[in-house]
Amino acid sequence: MRRWIVLALLAAGAARATGPADYAAVFPITTTGDQAAWLVDLDIDAYRWSQDEDLRDIAIFNAAGNPVPLGPWNEITPVQVFEDREPVALLSLPRVIVPRQSQSLRFVSGNDRGKRREVQAVEVRSTTGSRPNREWLIDTGSLNVGVDTISLDWESPTSGVVARFDVHGSSDLESWIYARRGASVLLLEEDGTRIDRRDIRLDRPGLSYLRLVRTDDGPDLIGLHAEISGRYEQAGAPAPLQWVDATYRSMVTDDATHEIQWRYELPAALPVSQIRLGLSDDNALANLQVLTGAAASDGGMRWYPRGQTTAYRLRRGDDLIENPEIALSSGSRTRNVRLDSTTPLAQPPRISAGYRPKRIVFLAEGDAPYLLAVGSRVARHPDYPIATAIDRLRVSSNWEPQTARLGALQTSAGASAIAPPEVKKESPGWKRGLLWAVLILAAAVVGSLALALLRGDRQGGAEDRQQPPEE
Repeated sequence: MRRWIVLALLAAGAARATGPADYAAVFPITTTGDQAAWLVDLDIDAYRWSQDEDLRDIAIFNAAGNPVPLGPWNEITPVQVFEDREPVALLSLPRVIVPRQSQSLRFVSGNDRGKRREVQAVEVRSTTGSRPNREWLIDTGSLNVGVDTISLDWESPTSGVVARFDVHGSSDLESWIYARRGASVLLLEEDGTRIDRRDIRLDRPGLSYLRLVRTDDGPDLIGLHAEISGRYEQAGAPAPLQWVDATYRSMVTDDATHEIQWRYELPAALPVSQIRLGLSDDNALANLQVLTGAAASDGGMRWYPRGQTTAYRLRRGDDLIENPEIALSSGSRTRNVRLDSTTPLAQPPRISAGYRPKRIVFLAEGDAPYLLAVGSRVARHPDYPIATAIDRLRVSSNWEPQTARLGALQTSAGASAIAPPEVKKESPGWKRGLLWAVLILAAAVVGSLALALLRGDRQGGAEDRQQPPEE
C-alpha cells in the first residue's frame, strides 16, 4: 500500500512543473495600477507552444516564482447575443429623374407613439446628369435597437436575380450619409446549385431613417418587402475574431469518385470557428466541404467535416461578388484544413481562418511582474475555483477585470519541454560483455556439477551390482 501511495505522490508532483523554467516558452505580463484580477489575451505564439486541447499546460507566476490562480474568462462570462427583428413597410418614392446629388424628403406618417414624420420627394434638376431611379424609404422607429441589417424578399423573379443597392441613412430626413454602398442580393439556381443571399448588412448601424436605392438596371422585384433587425450583446462580449492565412500544401484526387482534396496548414493549432474562401478566377462556382484534421493514433490524419458551402466569385462589369464567410460547427483545435470538391477548379481556393483567442483571468496573488508560461508535456494547472472569486468581486459594483498586456515570446525550456520521453537504449559495452561471461561461466559450472553427480550415481550403482549378497 505504501508503495502505491509513493507512486501517486510522484505522479502528482510530475503533473505540476516547479517554475517557468519547466515550460517551453514564457511571456512577460505588463500590469498598470492595483487590481484584484487581470485579463490576458493569448496570442498565436502561445497557441504554437500549447500542447493541451483545453490549454491546461499554461501557468502564471508572480515575481517570487509562485503560481497564481487562473481560469478561462470565456467560460466565466458566457456571451449572449440578442436580436430584435421587425417587418417594415417599404415606402416607394416617386419614380422621377433624380440628380446624382442628395435630395430633400418630406413624408407624413403616424405610429403607436403618436409621432408624426414628414417625407417629401422633391425633383431637383442638375446639369451633371441624371438617371431613372428606384427608391424606397424605411422608418426604423419600430425597432428597439439600432438597425444593422435589412433583409429583402420578393415574389418574382424566382431565379436569375442579381440586384445591387445603395443604402443612405439619416437621423433628421435632411442630411444623408451612406450606410452601405454596392450591396448585392442574389437568387441564382442552376443544375441543383442554389445561391440565396438577401441580407444587406449596414456599415453604419443605428440610423433612424434608411433610403434604399437600387442602382442596377435589372428587372423589377415584384412584391418586394423587407425586415429590419439589430443585434446586441451583453457585457463581457468575446474578443473579435482574428484572421490568419492558411498555407496551401497539396492536392489529392480520388480516382474512384474524382473528388479533389486541397490541403492547407495553419501556423498553429487554433480554435477555428469561421473560414473565408476566395476563388481565384472570375465567374467561378464550386460546392465545397470544409474538414479539419487531427492526428490519429496510427500516425496518420483523421478528418472531421465542419461545414459546407457554395463558393463563388462573380464579375459583373466593375462589380465583384464573392461568397461570405463560412461558420463552422464546433470542434477541437486544428492546424490542418481540407477542402473537398467535385467541381474542377483551375487553381486552389485561398483560405483564411477566423478564431477567437481564449482569454485568461488570473488573481493578482503576490507581487508583479507576472509571467505567463506555456507548453509542457506533463504540467497541467489545477482547476482553480476562479469563478467564485470573480462573482464575489462583482457583488458590490459593476467591477470588471482590466486587460493586461502580453509581452513578446521568450524561449524557456524550448522544445525539450514538450518532446515525448526518449527510450534510452544501452549500447553493448564491457559491462554487458562481463555479465554474459559470468552467466556463461555459471552455466558451465552448474553443468559440470550436474554431470559429476550423474557419473557418481552411475558408478555407485555398478558397485552395488558386483558385490555378493550377504549370508
